[in-house]
Amino acid sequence: MIVLITAASLALPVTLLSWWLFDRLYAAGRLERGLDGKAFKSQLKRIKTESKKDKSDFLSTRWMRFGGGFYGVAALWTFACIELTELAAFLADFNGFAALFEDGILAFVISFLVNQFVNFVMAFIWFTWWPDVAGGASIFLWLVAAYAGYLAGLYLAQRNVTMNSVRDRLLEFRHNRREG
Repeated sequence: MIVLITAASLALPVTLLSWWLFDRLYAAGRLERGLDGKAFKSQLKRIKTESKKDKSDFLSTRWMRFGGGFYGVAALWTFACIELTELAAFLADFNGFAALFEDGILAFVISFLVNQFVNFVMAFIWFTWWPDVAGGASIFLWLVAAYAGYLAGLYLAQRNVTMNSVRDRLLEFRHNRREG
């Protein structure tokens, strides 16, 4: 059961996120397909340096802030999960604006900033957050699941698999099944 939870909560989302992020880099011409490991890492490092100057792409900038590559994708997904979990808890327990600012606006702002910093740190140590939140299992399982998801997403992006090509293949499969 824990393997399914790991796959659904981390491996599959990391696959989709890395696929999407790398596909965008390939489509924009910022990354070349078919590079060996060393050249690929070199181009990714260049993109990371460029992203410090160009902040127009919010998601890619956040990914690079978390380190880019595998670790950055896993940390970015974890950060999104932490934020969404906290937002849902906040909305479920919302006691009104008066309660929100009962200690003053400055205390609210400081509390918010400290919370963001803690969430950022937790995202950096994502491999410890997931076992606590999603029912245990070893850290090793979470690392393997995230890395497998990352490699699968990278594989799809490198082979120019797009949403349209997946849709076309599914339609072709459905058509062949009806005729066969």
